[in-house]
This record gives sequence, C-alpha cells and structure tokens, in this order.
Amino acid sequence: MIKYPQTTIAVGKASLRIGCQLSQMSGQTDYHIGDRLTGELIVHPYMTIALLKIEARLEYILRGDQQSSRQYHDGLMVSRELRLDAGKQHRLPFSFAKPFHLVNYTDSKPKGFWRLEFTFYPQKARSGLMNSIRIPGGNPAVETTLQVPVVHGDGQFRALPKELDIQNFSFRESIAALIGFGFLFYLALATDLAETTNFLPAIFLWILLPVIAILLFRLYRFKDIPMELAETGDGKLKVRMLDRGDGHWKKMTLGYQVISSHVDKDGKKREINRRVLYKTDFPLEDIARPREHFIEATLPWPKWPHSKLPTSYRRDQQGYHWEIYLKTPGLLKEQVQTWPVAVSWEAFRLPGESVAESISEDVLELEPLKERVRLENDAAD
Repeated sequence: MIKYPQTTIAVGKASLRIGCQLSQMSGQTDYHIGDRLTGELIVHPYMTIALLKIEARLEYILRGDQQSSRQYHDGLMVSRELRLDAGKQHRLPFSFAKPFHLVNYTDSKPKGFWRLEFTFYPQKARSGLMNSIRIPGGNPAVETTLQVPVVHGDGQFRALPKELDIQNFSFRESIAALIGFGFLFYLALATDLAETTNFLPAIFLWILLPVIAILLFRLYRFKDIPMELAETGDGKLKVRMLDRGDGHWKKMTLGYQVISSHVDKDGKKREINRRVLYKTDFPLEDIARPREHFIEATLPWPKWPHSKLPTSYRRDQQGYHWEIYLKTPGLLKEQVQTWPVAVSWEAFRLPGESVAESISEDVLELEPLKERVRLENDAAD
C-alpha cells in the first residue's frame, strides 16, 4: 500500500484536506506492468461543501526541457453529487479498468511517468425560490495530481515480428547516383574523350567514377538479402535471413540499441537530440545457426540493471525507441542498416493460468486425434 501525505486545497470558498491510499499492487511500494490502479480518496472538509462530482484521470506524461506531452489512459467518476459535512472524514474508493502498460523512466530526458489527477467540481446554490437547486459553474473546477510508481515487475521484453527490408541507398545517395549515371550517359553521347581537347568533362568523369564505385560496392556488400524479425512464442529477438550459400553473412555484425529522443532548442532553432541508453551487438558468425535455407540469430535481452529500460513509446517527436542494426565491412567505413522495432513488456503468467492454458491446448490437440481413431475403427469394422 502507498499512502500519500495529506494536502489542503481550496474548492470554492471551502478548504479540503485530502489524502490518497493506493492498494492491490504487485510490489511493496510500486505497481507492475499488468496491474490496475486501485485505491481510496480521503476527503476531510473544514466546512460543509456541496460537490457536483469528483473525477479521476490516469495519464502518461512525457516531459522534456522544452516540451511536454500527456496521453490519456483511463478515467472514472469517483463520486457524483455529494455533500461533505464539516469535520467529517469521507473515504471514496476507486478502481481503474485498464492495466498499466508502460513504466516510469526518469533516468534521462525525456522523463516518462504515470500521473493520477483528481478534479473537484463544486456546486453553487441559487437564491430565492430556487435555493434548493444546485448548478455547476459557480466556481471553477480544482485539480490535484499524484505521481504513481510503476516498474516492470516479473516478466520479459517482447518484440513484435516484422519484415526487415534492406535499403541499399539513402534518399540523398539515390539522387547522387541518378545524377551521376545521367551525367555519364551524357558524356557517352556528347563527348569523344579520345579526340576532344576539352579535359573538363574527363575530369568530372574521373571524379564521378569513384563515387559510383562506392555506391555499387555498398550494393554488393548488403546485396538484397530477405530478412525478418521472426515470430516466436517467447517474444525473443530472433532474426532470420536467407542463406545464399556464399558465407557472406559471416562478416556481418548484428545488434540493437535503445534510444531516447527529446526536443531541444539552440536559440530559435528546434532540434531533436538522441541519446543511446543501451547498445549491444555480436558477430553474426558467433550467434547465428543454419536452419535449412535460412540463418537464424537470437539476440539476448538486456540483463539487470539494464532490464529497467523503457519499452517503445513515442509522442510529439519525443520518447523511447528500439532499433535493430546490421553492420558489414565497407570500402571506407562500416556500412549500417537500421530498423525500428516495437518492444513491449510481457508479465509472467500465474502458475494456475499457465496450467489452465496448457490443459486447454492439450484438449484441442486431442480432439482431432480422437476423431481420427474413431474413423479408423469404423473403417476396420
């Protein structure tokens, strides 16, 4: 259970001392992925007050130096029309339906965390014959917020399968290649290098040929290898690629990295700063195993303390994302291909749930077997 210190807020002309207790968490002092927020709002008014309603809202906040964002997750009505008597403590239970799916991460920019917000809507009494009717709008709504601790808990990271397409050239490199080949074609039609006395086209040609050679070498190094992040039952980072039989993959390096991005300003210029939170890679020859016509390589998930890393989440150009990358030796430097990967956290199932699922799967597998045995017996008769 978590008990927050009591605080005093002004709602209309009245003052309320409020507190909050959170319960039903998997950890001693924090929630885990998959838990649902449950607790009590404790209200102690100094004077009698009538409220139209009290609402609760659960949000995920992403806060950078220059920009912050909030994403609505779930909401509920803590109480509808309510009269709070002076000097009397009121306990109002609440429970959110949607479970937590992200963790708090405040070790770097941007800082991501869960926030619980309570909103109090006061009523206003009309005078005269209508003094028994309460209406909203007499006083503005009042909000108070609490930060909710959420960590991963028992479980593991899980990657969403996807195809990994090889992009041999960037957009700029593609434009440079088109201009280069166009200029080369122009020289072939308009210039006879053996007889001309104008050496300027020849100079341009000799400058252009190494550029074209570098681009072609890059195309040769990566080739057009079909690759995918394979679907696995345990959500591991398993990369599968076609084995062309020439051992080309043995010179490659496979890895992944976790990156945080936040908006910053340099004067009036807006920039996106990237920081690598975690990075690891391995020679493909050491971790890959042949599987028929394919090569499969499994990358290990981060271990403690890096297992506290945030999962994939991005909003308004800020957040955290995971990338798989493939490196191969180049002519002047290593050539790198990167792919974004959606990574989430999957909590371990309870032993009872696993057994039930196992029994269900066994029954599904046995049904076709029973039907086949029955048909064989009927045929024999």
